[in-house]
Amino acid sequence: MNKKNGIFIILLIMFSCGIVVEKDISLDELQVIAPSDSVVVPTGELTFRWELLEGATNYELFVVSPGFSKIQSVALDTVFGEVNGHNVVFEPGDYEWSIRASNSAYFTSSIIRSFSVPDSSQILDLTEEVVTLFSPTSNQVWSSGKVIFTWSEVEKATAYHLLVATPSLREPLEIVFDSEISDNKHQLDLENGTYEWEVTATNKYSESDGSSNAFVVANP
Repeated sequence: MNKKNGIFIILLIMFSCGIVVEKDISLDELQVIAPSDSVVVPTGELTFRWELLEGATNYELFVVSPGFSKIQSVALDTVFGEVNGHNVVFEPGDYEWSIRASNSAYFTSSIIRSFSVPDSSQILDLTEEVVTLFSPTSNQVWSSGKVIFTWSEVEKATAYHLLVATPSLREPLEIVFDSEISDNKHQLDLENGTYEWEVTATNKYSESDGSSNAFVVANP
């Protein structure tokens, strides 16, 4: 009996006995679509989504609080068939979750991420807050290349997003500065020219509308 015939006979016997040969998915990676890691979910309603994996027949979703290193409660422990999503509403708290794909013989490595649901009293809404720009003022001519940006503090903010462009924010030729800072002032060295700057107050839950001014640097 040659090797090919031997393999054919083994497969024929397995098929006749109802033995299913599962695909080895142990080295495959399950692609998670949502949620992203460390996301904050103010409403508590969260949709888990993943891509179906070839060869997988089940998806094991496990959610604990506050985390896998110190499990105080199990929020969800379930196995789904060939579906690629599930919607759940969670109580306020910190959570970690894992998901892996499996079949009757193999399973993938688990993908582990975290999320949090804030208590309603902890949500600090900045959408109605206004940042007042102090300097440079609107259309001010700044006679030094060292420009000091200052603005009002917003009580609920944990950071401020400062954006500086030339010649304008709407039609920028160059974004000079684009970053979050914790203070309500910042200094930049700028070349002569026309600029526009904007500040947005932010925290982990929301952000304010941006406040902007145009100014000119004319360093002799």
